[in-house]
Amino acid sequence: MSLFQLDFFVYMIVIMLIIGGVLVIAASLGFGKNSDEAKDITEKLDALEITVSEADETMSELNDMTKNAMKEFDAKYQELLFLYNLIDEKQKNVNGGSTAKPSRQSKSVDMIIDDSKKMSINPKFTNVLEMYKNGKGVEEIAKQLDMGKGEVGLIISLGGAKNA
Repeated sequence: MSLFQLDFFVYMIVIMLIIGGVLVIAASLGFGKNSDEAKDITEKLDALEITVSEADETMSELNDMTKNAMKEFDAKYQELLFLYNLIDEKQKNVNGGSTAKPSRQSKSVDMIIDDSKKMSINPKFTNVLEMYKNGKGVEEIAKQLDMGKGEVGLIISLGGAKNA
């Protein structure tokens, strides 16, 4: 071995000992823990992102459900107003066109009926009455309009159609 090769070999061993010592000192001071802490923080951020996206999806589903519920509520409200209006008309026909002094309970019903005159009536009810006047039976009307027979019968009887 030449002197140059021996010096190079000694220098390499000294450099490796210095690097090893630095690594031992760094580990004892806790420099390696920072990478573990960074991994923990990254994992927690990922978990938080997943939770936030799940919450967004849930909020979107709740929003859709609320819109559907409001549409159904509005449709039922319109049906109820129509039925109150039909009841009021039927009551006027039974009383011979005279209106009796309303009681406290009927005042609220009268207010609802007055509101229904301002709002559009569900075309389904109008269709029921027209189909019945044109000679169609309750079962046929119920099938065509996808309604219950009892509901069709009620609309016909309250709508003032004969032979209900």
